[in-house]
Amino acid sequence: MVYLDALGDSSIDILIYCFSRTVDWEGWLQVTQDLISRCCAIVEAKGLSIAFPSRTLYLRQDAGQAEDAVASSH
Repeated sequence: MVYLDALGDSSIDILIYCFSRTVDWEGWLQVTQDLISRCCAIVEAKGLSIAFPSRTLYLRQDAGQAEDAVASSH
């Protein structure tokens, strides 16, 4: 079963509900990997791409200088 599950802040969450006949862990991992690979191939075949979350971290160059000034004044 495949359902649209939720609308996230920056995503459309899709629920894929399925079972495998395997009972061993490695077999289950192989089935899971195959399912994800097939989903990615379908997305790419439609000319789409999957967006992954990203963050941008800005560092101030003078951040350490202020700490050094406080430490040297004591």
